Amino acid sequence: MCPANPEDPAASYPRSGTVKRNHSGSYIWIADANHQSAFPSPTADWGHLTVRLDIDGPYPLCMVSGTLLIEKDEPLYWVSRLEPANPDPGVAPSADESDTSPSADLNQGADNLHSQIQDWRGSIHYKYPAERENVLPYDTVEVSILPPLQNPDKRRISVTFLAGDQRGPILTLTREHSDFRKLDLELDCTEEISKEEVIRSIDTNDHPCRPVSLPREKISISEIYWRAGCGVTINSNLDQPIGAWKKWSDRGLHDTMLNYWGLMEQGAARGREPDPAWAMWVLFTNLHDNHNLAGVMFDDIGEHHRQGAALFYKNPIYNPDQDFPDREAWINRHKFFFTIHEMGHCFHLHHCEDDTHLPFWSRWLGDKEARSFMNYPSEVEGGEQAFFKSFWYRFLDRELEFMRHAPEPMVQMGDSLSGDDELRDQEEERGESSLQLILSDPGKILVRDFLVPVVIDVTLKNNSPEVRRVHEDVLENPRWLHVTVQKLPDGETKRWRPYHRHMIPRLRRLRQGYPMQAPLQLFAGAGGWFMMEPGNYLVKAWLTLSGEIVTSNDLKVTVQRPISLLEDKISQDYFEPDVASLLNFWGSRSPLLEPAKQILQTITEQLPDHPVFKTAYLALKLGYSTAAPDLQPRMYFDGDEATDQQFLLTEQAPDLDQTRTALEQVLGKDEKLEQEARKILGDVLYNELKAQVRDDLEEIKEEEEAQDLLQML
Repeated sequence: MCPANPEDPAASYPRSGTVKRNHSGSYIWIADANHQSAFPSPTADWGHLTVRLDIDGPYPLCMVSGTLLIEKDEPLYWVSRLEPANPDPGVAPSADESDTSPSADLNQGADNLHSQIQDWRGSIHYKYPAERENVLPYDTVEVSILPPLQNPDKRRISVTFLAGDQRGPILTLTREHSDFRKLDLELDCTEEISKEEVIRSIDTNDHPCRPVSLPREKISISEIYWRAGCGVTINSNLDQPIGAWKKWSDRGLHDTMLNYWGLMEQGAARGREPDPAWAMWVLFTNLHDNHNLAGVMFDDIGEHHRQGAALFYKNPIYNPDQDFPDREAWINRHKFFFTIHEMGHCFHLHHCEDDTHLPFWSRWLGDKEARSFMNYPSEVEGGEQAFFKSFWYRFLDRELEFMRHAPEPMVQMGDSLSGDDELRDQEEERGESSLQLILSDPGKILVRDFLVPVVIDVTLKNNSPEVRRVHEDVLENPRWLHVTVQKLPDGETKRWRPYHRHMIPRLRRLRQGYPMQAPLQLFAGAGGWFMMEPGNYLVKAWLTLSGEIVTSNDLKVTVQRPISLLEDKISQDYFEPDVASLLNFWGSRSPLLEPAKQILQTITEQLPDHPVFKTAYLALKLGYSTAAPDLQPRMYFDGDEATDQQFLLTEQAPDLDQTRTALEQVLGKDEKLEQEARKILGDVLYNELKAQVRDDLEEIKEEEEAQDLLQML
């Protein structure tokens, strides 16, 4: 009667159509004055219980989950799978219920039958955190549908907890809303993107490559997420573009995201402050300096984890040749698909191929053939054609289970970082591979002075004459590259993740003798600093490529002790998240990072002969080699009366005097300077930073000063 086990991908049968949640949704119970006398301990301490009942509506999972709040304590989360408590042999499944074909409609079958069942029962198979599971000393839950009192829209249920055969309290809960989660979504665009180019909805039959029996419907972003269980409030500002911007860099985007959330927190724009726990900003814009990018999700924007995404509609990935078959329908579908995809990451959903989910939820192994918004269409067998011929514009059941029933900190924006998951021992999975993953210089110990950011080179080689196809972002995206850092001899092992994740659904050819390289800025990542303390560290890395595990050499890193009281004193301010962010993007023009800049300025003044001087100097100066975006509030007036508050994106001009000092002190042609910088930054990052400055100056080379600086490179 309930859907099959969602661990089985085949159980995620596609269904379409809009259907009410008659009984599903979020219910609440709040202890009243009579509660303590009504129930014995431990329930006498309970203060608030939220229950998410999932038995009807779109894609019902036959589950119930709850959040139990006790004053001054962290919540306890629990989950149960449900079965009818008293199956009625007189109620037979309709013909449609047994029809799990793609054409089965959500308004029929199992959903109608589930709405008739009044009593449900299930084992509580998950409690989080495990060390507090005794707060809920029960192993079974029963849920009964109660008739409404006066208002038929005010649904009620009773929830009974049991320990073995011993029945516990019976609580009556009232439905707060018919959704499981909520989302406050802000949509903005730049002037290069018209409102009509932003695809918020599509006709499922516009493109001929689709399932034969796919119902024709106009489906929107909010409808997709409503079916997933999330009520979406969209604040669209597409009629008022925030300004123009020719081409974005990661640094400029990060500054813009920082400014956006800073302004929203201050209430300085749009006259409102969204719930930071369930808010997301999506920017539709022009080009990125990496033209292979479809979009980017920023994992760490100050305290705003997984709350910002940008899509680059003018990048080539959205713009095939003019003679491309069904070009307009293809473009619109891709824009819609990847918007849902990036938003899914903000809900902490991984790619379908990943098997590195959170504890308990990690039992779902990767499935590269999954037909889900969280997969890459080009990567399934048969490519995009095969994907969209059997794609039903939905998430998998296992993804719905996570979105609806996982503990809030794992799902909601602004909380857990993406990939904050259990670590796996890859040793037993190590196998023969024609690929070789190398961290810096194998066999050597990397030694860094205290305070100096740890950066290493990572190299991927193909040792076979056979050409291998790998992803463009294989050495950057935590989807493929997994890195752990352990404090020796027996300290905690932590997983390193970058500040942001690029979406590059493109493959490249990796030939023998032509390795790929990338810098790993291991000193910090999403979540803050790594390797802050003096001592020895062990770095491991591995790639997961379609089930193939490619393991790197182990790299030992030694962070030396401070050699002066001044170093130790500076470190107390230095190891702050904003300083790590400033170093990670090698510069910023955001006023919100001014305190971090002051810390680095202090280092350049007080430790001019220390190796950390060079990294601090670069982070202070490199952000000025090109124009930078500046997001500020903009007021609209009717006469003297302010009628609206929006955002305005303006340009901060380059400051080439700052760039000149960066070249003189760190990146110039001087051989000694270069050797010192390469020793600290590594060859790959050094070359990348130098190339970035060169590209910035080439864009303004008509200026005489820019020409002079190009000669210094």
